[in-house]
Amino acid sequence: MRTDEPIHYYNPELPLEWLIEHCPVEEKYSRLLKIGSSEIRNDSAKVSIAVTLFDRNVNDHTGACKADQKQWKKKYYRPLLKNIDRLSDLGDVSVDLFVDPELQGMVQCIDSDRVNIHTMALPANGFSGGYWRFLVSDVVNRDCSIVFQDIDQSWLDCVPMLVEHCPVAPAFPGRNKEALVECKDTGSSKYTPIGAGMFSCQAQDLDFCMDAMIARYWHYKNMLMHITEPRNEFNRPMRGHHFGFGNTWNVYGSDERFLAKVIYYYLARKGALNIMLHKSDFYHDAEIASRDFVHKHGGKVSYV
Repeated sequence: MRTDEPIHYYNPELPLEWLIEHCPVEEKYSRLLKIGSSEIRNDSAKVSIAVTLFDRNVNDHTGACKADQKQWKKKYYRPLLKNIDRLSDLGDVSVDLFVDPELQGMVQCIDSDRVNIHTMALPANGFSGGYWRFLVSDVVNRDCSIVFQDIDQSWLDCVPMLVEHCPVAPAFPGRNKEALVECKDTGSSKYTPIGAGMFSCQAQDLDFCMDAMIARYWHYKNMLMHITEPRNEFNRPMRGHHFGFGNTWNVYGSDERFLAKVIYYYLARKGALNIMLHKSDFYHDAEIASRDFVHKHGGKVSYV
């Protein structure tokens, strides 16, 4: 673990070498990341959009409770189908869709020749399904850009920007001084230099075994984080997040912390990640730290 840079105050850095040395790949985690089957329809597009479809209450610590079905279909399922229907407006792109096996029947209607469907071997445990989209770097065997998106976002609004500025991570927290505070009662806060889990990169830059690294990270979350990370407001307990926002392995926000503690640093240190900030007269200290870290390692910062 590294804590020597100003950016580390907000998210300590977990280098791959450190995770390999200290965090074993446990079967109870790795089995949740196994792909049961894949239907590949497009393996030549210049851009792959990686997304996940699963049905769990993402704030349930048991990992077993499903979401309200009416709300889930409205927020996730229908927007996914709408985005797929509009893929032709995005140019030479394909989609790698990672699907919970319990939802296999719901994706049979997707017949687009741009969509590759990867059905997982086991259902999601809580928000563990949120990590499946990162597995795209394990299955894409070509030089291409990868865009990581949520299925409930409008891809027409986001994908062109992420492709044009690739590799890039937008992060747009509010401009008020309390924007990073998640819980006013405890002061628990979060800063994610890859905002909302949305970013783009080159496939060849994620040149490690993603499923194993996620499993190691989950071990870290449950066994080491609470005794190794320096304590501050960015891992302070809050309601529903006992180790701070996103620091419970199978609860909402966990994927953002994985991106912030592992992927951001790995790409930025290679000069393989630029960041995008709001143009403003005021910047959070965390944004300044991220900007300086990216600049230090050869990345660029753009303002919108």
